[in-house]
Amino acid sequence: MKYIIYILGICVIPISCKKDQLKDEKAILIGKWEWVHTSYFTNICEGAEIHQELTPASEGVSFELEFQKEGVFEIRKNEMVIASFKTKFKEFKLTGNPYYPGWYNFIINFNNDEDLRFFGGLVNKDSIVTSGFEGFEYTYVGPSGCGGSSSHFIKKP
Repeated sequence: MKYIIYILGICVIPISCKKDQLKDEKAILIGKWEWVHTSYFTNICEGAEIHQELTPASEGVSFELEFQKEGVFEIRKNEMVIASFKTKFKEFKLTGNPYYPGWYNFIINFNNDEDLRFFGGLVNKDSIVTSGFEGFEYTYVGPSGCGGSSSHFIKKP
């Protein structure tokens, strides 16, 4: 019985640890990214849009993203790790938009969960722009089409 459990464990481990390594064009993500601001808008459905510009200074908080070559993604709040995920890319391609040369569209499923956890946006060699993701508190939550957010991160040297 002990050997059967051991063999099953060996078979399951490679499946449960599946993640994408950041190589080739995806290597652009490797490193630490610092949150610089979020444009947050709400109340569109009521006809009186409210727009806020949120920054680390205005909110009294810092956020940092870290992508590791091995496919691990971490979120830090005030230098403390608050979440860590394995990454599995659903999409990673050049935008093809002549106004944004060198920018890639990306969608990442955290921990291989295609339904609940994902992170998407645009990335180039020094910036990430995203509408938000699980674990980042400045992500719009509300009725579809009634608001949104756009968060900007810059790559740390």
